[in-house]
Amino acid sequence: MPPNKGGVAQLLGLSLPVATGPDEAGITGAIAVTHQLMVIPAWVWADYSQQPYRPSGELIIMATVTATCATRPELGDFSSIVCFKALVTGTEEALGAKAAAIALIAAGRIRGKQLIQELELSENPIALEELTEVLQNALGVEGTRLCIVDKIVDVNNTILVYCRETICSSGESAGSSRTLTYTLGALQGALEQALGKRLRGKQIESILRGSSHDVVSFEVIS
Repeated sequence: MPPNKGGVAQLLGLSLPVATGPDEAGITGAIAVTHQLMVIPAWVWADYSQQPYRPSGELIIMATVTATCATRPELGDFSSIVCFKALVTGTEEALGAKAAAIALIAAGRIRGKQLIQELELSENPIALEELTEVLQNALGVEGTRLCIVDKIVDVNNTILVYCRETICSSGESAGSSRTLTYTLGALQGALEQALGKRLRGKQIESILRGSSHDVVSFEVIS
């Protein structure tokens, strides 16, 4: 039997990524895949989760939302820059540098939008100075440590974000041609969601090439 409607509604109201399979208690499991509601065969769940297939459960409801999973009991929330850099370079080797950059920027953009939604700041009037503080707290030393956002300013309808200690530039040698990808995407997604505008971003300065900050310029396109 599939989970009852009340169980699904309860699931959709949770603040954790959840994928669920039926058991005697009703609904169990935890894994995030996409932002949608899916119905999948129970044998797929059993195979994926390494749990025995139960003929009594024919359908599985998989629901996902945007918040992060609970902290790992021993390792905590954070992984190393070394592992992130390996993910980036491995993706570049598999897809090519241009396709990898597109994918990483897109992933960052989704995360940035999610962040603002989680903070309940979507398209609410907010000054850039206040948004700077929000992103400092959310992405900096008190948050996910993606980067430190020092300043966000509007110059002739172009938004400039000054950041440093970005995960994309970390570990690179001086003079490296490495550019921001995931970080740029996360900043773009956050700004778009907070300001209710579509943006086009590009990096215009780099710490790796002599600047005091990694600076990203966002053109307002709609």
